[in-house]
Order: sequence, then C-alpha cells, then structure tokens
Amino acid sequence: MLVLTYLWVSPPCLAEAHISMPVLWVMPVATVTPEKQNVTAALAPALWLALEDLRRQGGSQIHLQLLDSRCDSATALKGLFDAMWEEPGHLIIFGGACPQVTAVLARSVHALHMVQLSFTAMSAELSDRRRYPSLFSMVPSDRAFNTALVQLLQHFSWTRVALLTQEGARLSQMKKNLFHQLMKADIQMTETQRVTEDPCLKLKKLKDSDVRIIVGQMEEGSASKVFCCAYRLNLFGPRYQWILSTGPDPVWRLDMEGSGCTQHALHSVLEGSIRLNLPPLSDTHIRGVSGRTPLEYEQAYLSEIHQEMTPDTYLHGYAYDGVWVMAKAVRHITERLKRRDGHSANPNLSITQERMADMLLDALKETQFEGVTGPVLFRNGERVASVELRQFQATRETLVGQYNTFTQKLQLFPDMLKFSGSGPAEDGTVVRVQRRNIGLVLYAVLTSAAALVFIATLTILFHSISDCICFWEPRGYGRPLDLLHLLGILLTLSWVPLAGLDGALVPIWVLEPLCSVRLWLLMLGHCMGFGVLFTRSLNIYTGKLVLDPLRRVEHVLESSAHVEKGSVRWFSDCCVSANTDLWLTAVYAYKAPLLGLGCFIACSMATRKDVTQEVARESRRLALSVCSVALTSGLGALGCLLSSNRPQLHFLLPSIAILTGTALPLLWGVRAAGPREAEPPVAPDKVSFRVPPAEHTPLQSSPESQEGRVQLLTSNNQQLRRRRTQLDDEIETITMEIDSTPLPDHQISDHSYTRGPVSKPHPASQSGLGSVQHSSCPSTVAQVSCQSFPKSSPGVEKLNSPEHVGRRLSIQLPILHHAYHPGIGGVATSCSSLLESHDTAGPLADSQV
Repeated sequence: MLVLTYLWVSPPCLAEAHISMPVLWVMPVATVTPEKQNVTAALAPALWLALEDLRRQGGSQIHLQLLDSRCDSATALKGLFDAMWEEPGHLIIFGGACPQVTAVLARSVHALHMVQLSFTAMSAELSDRRRYPSLFSMVPSDRAFNTALVQLLQHFSWTRVALLTQEGARLSQMKKNLFHQLMKADIQMTETQRVTEDPCLKLKKLKDSDVRIIVGQMEEGSASKVFCCAYRLNLFGPRYQWILSTGPDPVWRLDMEGSGCTQHALHSVLEGSIRLNLPPLSDTHIRGVSGRTPLEYEQAYLSEIHQEMTPDTYLHGYAYDGVWVMAKAVRHITERLKRRDGHSANPNLSITQERMADMLLDALKETQFEGVTGPVLFRNGERVASVELRQFQATRETLVGQYNTFTQKLQLFPDMLKFSGSGPAEDGTVVRVQRRNIGLVLYAVLTSAAALVFIATLTILFHSISDCICFWEPRGYGRPLDLLHLLGILLTLSWVPLAGLDGALVPIWVLEPLCSVRLWLLMLGHCMGFGVLFTRSLNIYTGKLVLDPLRRVEHVLESSAHVEKGSVRWFSDCCVSANTDLWLTAVYAYKAPLLGLGCFIACSMATRKDVTQEVARESRRLALSVCSVALTSGLGALGCLLSSNRPQLHFLLPSIAILTGTALPLLWGVRAAGPREAEPPVAPDKVSFRVPPAEHTPLQSSPESQEGRVQLLTSNNQQLRRRRTQLDDEIETITMEIDSTPLPDHQISDHSYTRGPVSKPHPASQSGLGSVQHSSCPSTVAQVSCQSFPKSSPGVEKLNSPEHVGRRLSIQLPILHHAYHPGIGGVATSCSSLLESHDTAGPLADSQV
C-alpha cells in the first residue's frame, strides 16, 4: 500500500495542458531479490521525491504505472503485453531490479517500439548496441568495471592473476568478458575457482599455484566466508593483493557471525585491498536540474525512509536521476513537436507510436544535465560516469583512483595508496636469476700459483732434457717416464686457469667447448703424470666423451628463503652430461683401487731393509710422491662432489689439490743438480756380478735404456740357465769320480784349505759369457756341507777335508750366483743377501775375496 500511495500522488497535475508520459515501472513488489532486499520499497521514496520536484517545477510530467514482475520473466512478459492494450499506450519501461527480467524485456522492446531505461548495471552481454539498441542504463555496465580492472593490473605490471567468482548469470557474463579483455591485454589468468560451500578448498588451490593477485567477483553474502578462509590460510599481507570487482554496489557489508572469524581477522585480510564500485551520490555541491544539491537530496531521502521505516539501497540516487532523464526526454519531444505544429493543444495526436519511439531514442541520446549522481549523459546506451577505486585502510575505505568511462582512462592518486609492504605486491614469486661467479681475486691468486709451479716444472723439464737434473732415479725408472711425468704435471696445471673461466668472463658459446678442453687437460695430465699405475684410465675417459659428450647447462640452485617480494634463484655454469653420475662412479671405482695399490707398492719399497742407503732414500721419495698424489687426488675429487653448488669452492678445492699434488712430487723427487762422474763404457752383451764383502758398501748406479736392458737380461737369463744345466751335469760327474777314486797325499797337500781367497777361472769365461767373481762361503755353509757326509766311512773323511770342501765351493758358488741372481729373475738363496748388482750395467770386475 505504501508503494501504491507513492505512485499515485497528485493526480490533478497529470490533467494539465502539458504532455504526460505514461511509464511502465517493472518491479517486484513483494518478491525479495537475490540480495535479500526489497528494492521496490527502498526506491519508492526516491521516486516520490523526483515526482514532487517535477510537479513543483511544472512542465512535462511522468505517470508511473507499477507492474509486479515477481522477478519472473514469464510474468513480466505477460504484464507487458497486457499493458500494451490499455490506454494510454506506454513508450518507456523503467526498472532493472531483476537482471533476468531486464534481459528478456531488452530483447522485446525494440520490436514493440518502446524504450527501456534501467537504473541498475547492464551485463556485458546487454551492452551490445547492435542487439539491444533501445536499452539505456543509468549506471556503467559490467564491461566498464572490467576495463577499469584491466587498466589497474596494467598500471602495476601484474601479469598473473587468479579469479574467485560466484554462481550467477550476471557474474558469469562478467567473468566471460573479463577473460576476453585479459587476453587482449596479455595478462594470464592463472587460476579460476568458483566460491562454493567450502571456499577454503578453493583458496588452498590458489595458494598452491603461487598466485599473489586475487580478483574477487562475488556477492557480499559469501565474501565474509572467503576472507575468513584467506585469514586461516595466510593469504593476506604484503605478498598478496585482493581486488574486489562486483559491480556498482558501493557498500560492502561483512558478516562476522556467518563467517566464523572475528572482525579483526576480516579487517586484516581486507587491509590494503582495492574495490571497484560506483559512488551512490556525487561529492560536489552543485545544484542540479532538480534544484537540489546531492547533500540536500540525501538528507531528504534519509528523512523519508526513516519516517516510513523502509530499507536503504545504493540505487536510489540513480532512480531519482532516471525520472529526470525521462522528464527531460519528454520535454525535448514536446519542444520538437511545438516547433513543428506550432502551439497545438494536442500535438501528439498525429504521431504514431513508432515515430514517437524514434524521437524518444534521439532525445535520450542527447540528454545531458547535472544530477545528484553527477553529470548525466549516455554513450552507446551506457551512462557516462566514474568508477571509483577505493582501498581499505585502517578499517575504512579511501578513494585512491577513478576510471572515467567517457575518456576510458584510469587515474590513480599515488599519495593516497598505501600497501602493507614497501610497495605493491608482486604477481608471483619473484625469481631473480643471479650468477654465482668466481671472484677475480681468488682466480688471480690460484692462477698465479699455478703459473709459478708451471714455470718451475718447465725449468726442471729443460734441465732433465739437458742432463742437468735427474728427476727420480730409482731402480728400473727410465728417463722417458720422467719426461712423461713432467709433461703430465704441465697439462694438469693448465687446468687451473681454464677452470676459473665462467659466463662472467667469457661468452656463453665458448663455455661448451671449454668444458671438454678442461676435462681433456685434467685427464691427460693425470694419466701421463702417473701412467705407471693409471695407463688404462684413458679408455674410460675417451669412451665417456665419445658416448656422452659434455654440454653447458645452468645449474639451478636451491632458492634462498623467501623475502618480502619473492626469492632469489642462483645459477652457475657447470659441465654435465646425460650420465654424469654413472661415469663418475665408474671412474672412482677404477681409480680408487689403483691409488691404493700404488701407495701399497711404494710404501713396501720404502720399508725394505735389504737395500743400499741410496736405494732406500730414492724409495722413500717415491713413496712420498705416490702417497701425496693419491691423497690430493682423493681430496680433490671429494671437494668437487661436495662443492658442486658453490662455484668458488668448486674451483678452489680442486685447484689446491692440483697445486699440492704437482708441487710435492717436484720437491720430493728432484735431487740437486751436480756434475756427473765419468763412467766407463758399458759392454752391451755382458753381465757383471759381484759378491760383496761382509760389510755393505754403497753402490753407484748408472742409467740405461729400460727396454734394451730388459731384452738383454732375458737373453742372458736363457743362456745362463742352459749353462747351469751343463755345469750341474759336470759337477755330478766330477763328484762321482772323486767319491770313487781317493787322492794321493801330495795332491791333498797341494790343495790344502786356507782362509785366504781362492780364485779359479770359470769355464764360462772362455765361452764369452763374462767373468765371474766369487769368494769363499761363510763357515756355516762349510759346516753344513761337511755334515752331509757320514763320518764312519774312511773315504768320506778324506772327501770332507778342508781341501776338498774349498775345491768344491770354488766350482759351485759361481754357478749359484748365475742361477739365483735377482737381476735376472732368480730367487735369493742363503747367500743371496750378500749379492748386489748394478741396475743395468757395470764394468766387468775381477774376482774379489
């Protein structure tokens, strides 16, 4: 009854001589809208004020006829067709509280020669003027809000956003238009979730996708639950930015009871968020076409709703200005008719409804005046207005920008913007790619140290070639291996300056071939420097490089702790292949036993007691060198594995291992240079042996070719073995003759045994095999020999006399020297500890006793 009273006020004014335009007001009278608010009752006071102001000013009047649509499309269409048969005919449909009814009527009014004016926002679909040319809206469409949102994202360079939307026809069309505009602006919609009964699950998916800019298109009823879940999931603060774009509703109400969170929790999430809305009234003090300022109108409206205890709505100002839009259009038509027909009492009697609808469309397009909501004019059927951007700051909203739908430009107020952090949030985890470089100081120090060792090695190499320095001369170690060892050290040292080069010092395209060069240098240097133990290592390295070549990759390291706006991801240049771990495992499994075996052999040589002092000293040097190489190789490999993510350590540790592993053998393996004593020429086809005296005297060794010496010793060994067989037969024959024939006494006296030296030419000297030096066997040997014969036999006693024992020893001992000499592969006997030989040569010496 209250609504009907407002609509039928002052009937006498409609009977005046001025034109009275009948308007069909399509609204739900008793039906509650989706926003749970009776909009008809809230708008009735605003329409009554507009009609009162029109009557006070005089002129063309508006006659409103209410049509209860009940927010049902079928009911609204039936009422529309029923009203068309009533007099007077209706040219204007005024409404818009129910979006579905507005959409159905918009498709019909153009064919019925009518005009529709809506005081609510049109959906993006209804803003198409080609399909809906007779539809006008008092507020900007949802497409204008999406345009303002896209320009806001572009202003802060946000390119990754997530969308939280709600079920509904208008919001679905709004989302579809937003997708289209984001695609044109090259902004990625990373995630889209619908708000359901469990919004926390949807927000959890947004958090897992690492989205920082969240756009919410939802009604205020479900927004409180969403913000409560965001508070529980920690989706707020300086790392996140919420943007709320739900249409022209300027009021945002939070439901603390329904959300399950406190007011402080909801305000914490809203702090810094930006909301796009439409101002309910203009903030100017200009008197509009109605003669009221926006403030005066607001006071009058609030007075009316307080008296009648009716609800408030943000659309009341636009409904008020909508009445004046229709009144201005009627006045425009009246003036045109007066200019055409003069001052006729009924100028509209000769005009058809179709012509009247066209004139009304033209009048609405040319409408322009100052209303309580600001300047009123239309562009493509939409109201030209400003979309406000308000930021939630300290429990209140602050205007921080405006979007003008006429200029389609966004204007922000930077002084009013406040963010929780030092600036706007980033649209994702900021990954700042930074290279881990090797410091120039570290590179210069290690390269200089490698250069010094390199120069020292070259010096030793030149002296060794010129016979000024003899680098390691233990038994069996030839000069070609010395030179190969020095060359391996040079190649290994060349790895140090190349290993320090990375993407900061050389171009990227140089690094990939440089990876192979580094590996080849280190491989060849290690194998050549220690080829005695690791000659087979070349096959492993060569097969690896052929089957699985190295390539340059950017090694992504673990991100550091999250900072305020993101994290830092470091990378470094490294050389890897498809099966790097497999190759390294094979190399380490092959190298480790060889290194251990080399250390065992070297230490065994160093601990021998049955060698001369010089040989013992050389053995200790060799053991120290081999052990130092094995230790530094193991530590260098371990350092490479443990410091793969630290470029500086990855360069420092192997470099130190290489410098140490090359410098220590040089220090321990090089003897001071000095003049060499002249040595007599060596007969290549002779082998010399000497039985040393009881006390050991140091022997001097002379170097010879390793390969030739091995061949010579092998040949001599074969000849001596054949000669030994012959001598054994002769000795056996002589022994049998001696046992069977006793010697005369004068012969025994001639061969009486003395402790002086006894020398006898050996038959081998006549055959060209070389002279033999021999001495008497110790007394223990004589005693054992004598005890081997029984004393009961009288003939045996003569055979075991000192003269016979000395005679037999003079023949047997040289044969034993030839047969069991260690230099030609024999095994030491009881007297072998007293035997020593030169390494490979020595002059033929006479027999010494």
